[in-house]
Amino acid sequence: MKKIYVLLLVVLCLTFAGCGSGGQEPAPGPGAEVSGAVSRENLQFAPAGMGKNFFGDFQADGLYCSSNGLLSYYDLESGSSAILCPQAGCSHSGESCPAYLDGAQEMAIYQGTVYTMTESEDMQTLTVARCPLGQTGRTEMGRITASEGAAYLSSNSASVSHGNIFLTVAERDDENQDRYALWWINGETGELTKLEAGRSGEYIVFCGASADVAAVKFDTYSGQPPKEEDYEEYEDYIAAWDAFEKAHGLQELRLYDLHSGDYTVLADSLADGYISPTEYGGCIQDDLLLYQLNKSLWTYDLATGENTYRLTQADLVNYSFEDGKILTITRDANKVLDCYITPLGGEPAELAGAMGEDCIRFGSAYETPQYFVGLFDGQRGYYKISKADFFAGRYDNVTLVAAWD
Repeated sequence: MKKIYVLLLVVLCLTFAGCGSGGQEPAPGPGAEVSGAVSRENLQFAPAGMGKNFFGDFQADGLYCSSNGLLSYYDLESGSSAILCPQAGCSHSGESCPAYLDGAQEMAIYQGTVYTMTESEDMQTLTVARCPLGQTGRTEMGRITASEGAAYLSSNSASVSHGNIFLTVAERDDENQDRYALWWINGETGELTKLEAGRSGEYIVFCGASADVAAVKFDTYSGQPPKEEDYEEYEDYIAAWDAFEKAHGLQELRLYDLHSGDYTVLADSLADGYISPTEYGGCIQDDLLLYQLNKSLWTYDLATGENTYRLTQADLVNYSFEDGKILTITRDANKVLDCYITPLGGEPAELAGAMGEDCIRFGSAYETPQYFVGLFDGQRGYYKISKADFFAGRYDNVTLVAAWD
C-alpha cells in the first residue's frame, strides 16, 4: 500500500510522438553497467480493448501496442510504428486480419505468441486463447465459469510463464462479498486447475512461477478493512491500511507445487517479518523472486529452490528489478527519499538525482534490453530513456514516446 512510485498501465488515449535520440552518447554511470537483462518469463497481461497500451518486445528495443482493437509495433530506436498486418489492402476490421484482437479485454505477448483474455458480456465466463504472432485463428486454452448464483466473475490479474497461464479471479457471491481463486492453465495439456480458493476476507496474489512451482501471496484478515471513501486524504487511508494489516492481518508467501497442488510457506508476516511489495510485476525476474523480510531483501529461485540474502536498508520503502539489478527507494526520518541500484552479488550504489520531491523522477513501466519506458517527472505521457542514461542520471536525454490526450 505504500506507493512511492507506481508502474502504471494507463488505459488512456495516447498519441505517438517522434523519438529523436539527441543528447550526449550514452555511457554507464558509476557502479551501474547496463546488462541488457529483461525478464522473459512471468509476463503480466495488460488491457487491450481501450485506448493505447504497450507490451514489451524482449528480443529487441521496441514495444507492441494495442490500440482500438488492433496490434502494432513501435520501434524505440527510429520512433516509427506499423500495424502488424502484411496484407495489402486489408481493412483491419475482422478475423482475417492478423492484427485484429477480436474484442479481447487483456493480452500478453510471450515467445512469439499472442495470448488474449475475454470476459463474456454477462460477466459469467473468462476465456483465454492464443495465436502465433502475425497469424490468424485463435485457439482456446481454457474457460472459467462462475459458480451458480454468482453475481459476476472477473479477472484480478493474469500472467504467462513457461507457457502456462495463471489467473487470479474474483467472484462476487450472494452475500455481496468477493471471493478470490487462483487458476492455472497447463500450456501443454490444456488442463484447467483451481490451485487455491479463498474465502471471504482472504486475498490471493500471484507473484510468479517456474515450470514447476508457483509463488503466491495469501492474505488473511480478521475484521473489516478500512474503506477509501471514509477518508478525505489518501495518505490517511494508507496509514489506516498499514495499521489494519499489522493488527488484523497475516500475510504468507506460499510456494505451490504445480504437480501435487501442495504448498509450503516460504515466509509470513508474524514469524519472519514478511512485508508485501507495492507492485508485484517488478519483483520477478524470470524465475527469480525478490521479497522483503523486515528491512532486508532476499531472492528465491523458483526453479532451483535457492534462497539468497541480498541487502539490508534501514529505511526501505520500495524495491524492484531493473536491468537485472535491484532498485531500492529509502525514506529517512525527515521524509527525504533516496534511490539505490544493487547488482546481484554487489553493493548498493546511490543513483544521484533519481528522486523528485515525493517520487522517483523516472518510473519504469516497460523494459527492453537497452531502454526503460515509463512516467517522467509527473508529465502526461510515456517517455523513454536509455538504461545507460538512467543509471548516469542524464535526464536531459529523456524523450517522449506517447502523449496523453
